Amino acid sequence: MNVKEKVWDILKEAISVNNRAFPWERAIGAGISMALPIFIGIWLDQLQYGLIAGLGGFTYLYAFRLPYAHLSKRLFFVAISIVIASLLGSLLAPFPLAVAIVMGLISAGMLFIFNALKFIGPSSIFFVLIFAITADMPTTDIAGSLMRSGLIAIGAFTSWLIAMSGFLINPHRPEILAVKRAYQQLIKLTESIGTSQFSQEKYRTMGAFKEAEETLIAGELPWSPSETYTRLLHLALEGNEYFLYLMNQYADDNSAPIPKVSAFLKTIEKALSKNLKHLDKLHETLEVPTLPDHNLKKHLDKMRIALTDNITDLKPITLEKRYSIQDILSNAFDRNSLVFLTALRFGVITTLAALVAYSFDFTRSYWIPLSCVAVMSGASMIATFHRALQRSIGTVIGIIIASCILYFKPSGYPIALFILFFTATIELFIVKNYGLAVIFITPNALLLAETITSGEFSFFHFSTARIIDVVIGSAIGLFGVILMGKRSASVRIPRILMRTLRNQSQMILLLFSKERQSTQSQIEARLVKMRTNLANLTALYDAAIGEIPKERELIEYYWPIIYSIEKLAFLLERAAETSNRPELPENELASLLYLFETLANSAKFSEIEELKPIPEIPGFHSIEREIETLQRAFIIPQ
Repeated sequence: MNVKEKVWDILKEAISVNNRAFPWERAIGAGISMALPIFIGIWLDQLQYGLIAGLGGFTYLYAFRLPYAHLSKRLFFVAISIVIASLLGSLLAPFPLAVAIVMGLISAGMLFIFNALKFIGPSSIFFVLIFAITADMPTTDIAGSLMRSGLIAIGAFTSWLIAMSGFLINPHRPEILAVKRAYQQLIKLTESIGTSQFSQEKYRTMGAFKEAEETLIAGELPWSPSETYTRLLHLALEGNEYFLYLMNQYADDNSAPIPKVSAFLKTIEKALSKNLKHLDKLHETLEVPTLPDHNLKKHLDKMRIALTDNITDLKPITLEKRYSIQDILSNAFDRNSLVFLTALRFGVITTLAALVAYSFDFTRSYWIPLSCVAVMSGASMIATFHRALQRSIGTVIGIIIASCILYFKPSGYPIALFILFFTATIELFIVKNYGLAVIFITPNALLLAETITSGEFSFFHFSTARIIDVVIGSAIGLFGVILMGKRSASVRIPRILMRTLRNQSQMILLLFSKERQSTQSQIEARLVKMRTNLANLTALYDAAIGEIPKERELIEYYWPIIYSIEKLAFLLERAAETSNRPELPENELASLLYLFETLANSAKFSEIEELKPIPEIPGFHSIEREIETLQRAFIIPQ
């Protein structure tokens, strides 16, 4: 493929529109969060105060379909961070050098936290935006800075209330949807028994139950659990046990299908679709089918009990797996961690962009570092090129729209309506294509910034200044990513792969050797390490896919290995939750350790020529099979 074809492919990918559904609920919530403080400000004849409070509405943009207990904490963190960023912006406004340095620290710090904790959302960009806008406002004293931050806090709290309003209608909606998805996948797995699709559906089911478990953990409320939440816990637990039983007993290609079980599971999935309401009717319709496999029948009976028995008769259970934020952040703060290195690169380039912006007489200098941050937010090198192209094209169109609106110097309710429209439209189109969203992001941000700061510019000066700022910022971001991240990911994959494999071998040793007093605490520590190493490994692989130039042979080699390691990690986590684990003889444990050490030493390119025997692990045959799959993934076809 020549250069012209590569450029054309990048262009086509950048302008392609996916077919994801429009998120109407989220769009309406975001629009109201941004515009409501402005409408109130207009009503009180304080438009400027309303616009400043409207900046707090960016808090809603970090609200996703999460359990409300978790969403509440996350949005509170976002709101506090936005308020602190606005206070720092106001206080440091007279000192451009300090503004540039702190802008870099904010972008790096927020990116590190969001990536380490795997928070979904727009990461650091809106924290940088609010810091930059407040730093560009007229200089004020400490009292004035506190006043601005207080207004933004009001807007942020309003966003929190709007995002949490769904709790009053259906407090467990996210948890129900997560468990429902897990049971839908369980139905597909059951229907694929004895077919070639079983292995593929098995991996999907692993992911579905992992998501359901994490959602239920995040959704735990500080007070006594409700009936719905308790039933969801039991359904998730029993569904997972049934899934593990299928993997151990029905994974062979000659296994006979069990259609009666599929019909039983569909009844449960239907009850979840109705939010577990009117369960009294299920006593008559939900019957466990007669099966020759009595152990399988027991698992189904436990599901029936979880759904239909009196709530007081269900045993109290909790999902005990907990990883403290401190542990996660400290493990991500590692010289080999892509999370740490990406955040460091992000901060350095943002600071450089800000220094360039504030060193010359640019109008609204902060648009340069802001464009730089937006471009660098791409998940990979290719995504960064896409973002640079999308932002450039979208910004030009958006600036024309904003210039036309500002030419007529709107004020009062028209400003609020424009911001309501643009904010809602952004959320509708961001899922389709980033470039389409930028068309509306640009006029929305410019309307806020120029109205708050009372900018007075001619149409030509306004348009050209913004376009120049965006082009310079995008170029700096693109250059920085190419310069500092060109080949960093693929070079580090072998080292992290070795660490992950050795961590998994240590987990196997702890799980299937004689239990000692410190065993459980060691297992918990290793689980945190395994999750961290696996997160680093998958992040490095994703980044390597987007490298320019990419080593296709290396990427194709690592994919089945990393895929298998992820599945093995899931099985080891499940085994850690089981109390009756077998104790393997020392020679068998030694053979497993030797097997993993051989794989770790072959992390670059495999020199393995034959498979090593795997000892039997009673009750955990799925782990045996996954280790064999992992071995096969290392062998390069001749």
